Amino acid sequence: MDDTRSPPISANLIWSLRALAQDAETQFRLYQCYDEAADDLVLDFESHLRSEPANFLSENPDIKCLDDLITSKSGIVGYWNKDAMLHSKFWQNIRTNAKMILLQREFPVTAPEPLNFTFINVDEADRRWNLFARLRAIIGL
Repeated sequence: MDDTRSPPISANLIWSLRALAQDAETQFRLYQCYDEAADDLVLDFESHLRSEPANFLSENPDIKCLDDLITSKSGIVGYWNKDAMLHSKFWQNIRTNAKMILLQREFPVTAPEPLNFTFINVDEADRRWNLFARLRAIIGL
């Protein structure tokens, strides 16, 4: 019997694909922010890609296509903010590509569970535990 299924991918990468496939408002909720959500989404995706085997992208052309789409706008102002996520064709293409990958691989297209992190604004953090505050105290600033 010929096995034509795609090579397995990690749970973390599946989480990222599911997050990328969601509408902007859901993505903002997943990352508990508006201003950095675009960067966080793609940085997590890239991080999870780097955790896959060396030949992963050559064996997964669908995911390589999504990665190429994302990197095509890397560093270009105007693609990595709230307005772009809400209104740009670029972000709609990211979502469509991620959703197609999930559907073809028969993974859920629903939103993943939120990250198991507590986001703390540095200004709200307890200064006793804030690394920067400790450093400032040590060097006398």
